[in-house]
Amino acid sequence: MNLHLYFVKRRLFKVFRFLFFLGLMGIIATWALAYTFRDELKASFVQILNAQLIAEVGVGDITLNYTDYFPRLAVQFSDVLIMDPQSGPTDTLLSAGTVAFTFNPLGLLRRSVIIDEIALEEGMTNLRLNARSQPNYKIWKSSETPSASSDVSLNLNRISLVQMEIDYTDLATRNRFALLASDVQLQFQRDGEIWGIQSNGPVQ
Repeated sequence: MNLHLYFVKRRLFKVFRFLFFLGLMGIIATWALAYTFRDELKASFVQILNAQLIAEVGVGDITLNYTDYFPRLAVQFSDVLIMDPQSGPTDTLLSAGTVAFTFNPLGLLRRSVIIDEIALEEGMTNLRLNARSQPNYKIWKSSETPSASSDVSLNLNRISLVQMEIDYTDLATRNRFALLASDVQLQFQRDGEIWGIQSNGPVQ
């Protein structure tokens, strides 16, 4: 009986070891694929942002981040500046040290990358409703979709805020508040509405 159990354990160990190495090889393969097509991937991200954003955007550098969001991959923009679409080039809607767009690397095998999370770190944002209660932060052309030839699409589930200063003003009601989100996640429903907020650090 003990001998039979021994052989069963050895067989299970071999199966688990095979699955582990198979998964590891899959991760390495997708990372290698991402590295090989890194310039094309970054160009696709720039293309979709230029096509879908109505606000002027400035970016310092664009890199692939393999480690910070493991096992996911991220295209990371540094020194990001987004201008306020209501006020033009004189006011800032958002500035951030880094903005990362994360996705499942397995999508690279199908040539279809779906962004499901955006992570913003070390910056500030000025959110405002004007006198007609029109928001300045609706900068995504929701009525349009990327062209079918694009390898990158957006299906946002979560936005992460790390060390982000948030200033909110409602000109119609003359309400204003400011806070610092040290580590906050906003989770979204399929219709784009926020359904959950989770804080892993103090909000001041």
